[in-house]
Amino acid sequence: MTISVVSICNRALDLLGADPLTSLEDGTKTANLCLRNFAAIRDIVLRSYPWNSAMRRAGLAALADAPAWGYLFQYELPTGPAPERCLRVHRVARGENFRIEGRRILTDYPAPLQILYVAQIDDPADFDPLLAESIAARLSVYLA
Repeated sequence: MTISVVSICNRALDLLGADPLTSLEDGTKTANLCLRNFAAIRDIVLRSYPWNSAMRRAGLAALADAPAWGYLFQYELPTGPAPERCLRVHRVARGENFRIEGRRILTDYPAPLQILYVAQIDDPADFDPLLAESIAARLSVYLA
């Protein structure tokens, strides 16, 4: 079975004992609630765990300006369209001497900075079934 936004929303509704949706655009209160909350819940759940289907690797170039103090280099987190946008840094390849501030990594490690991160995944077809189930469970709390 293909995972979709509607199938995840319907799983959340099943957990609540509510009637299923056929479309998120049907104008019902339930569809509107699912549509309004799905993306935020998806990102919360993605950030909460290093899901295999959301892990990405990147080599970052140092920004021209050094941090004001405390570290030698700073790097911009991946900000491209999904699935490249970084939601959470899982690991920096050279060690643990780094700090996240806003959308930047501050560290003493020179470029390229190799990172493993959780990416924002927009296409539910790319979700692991356990990720989809976790999103449905969290969404059901918001719909309750």
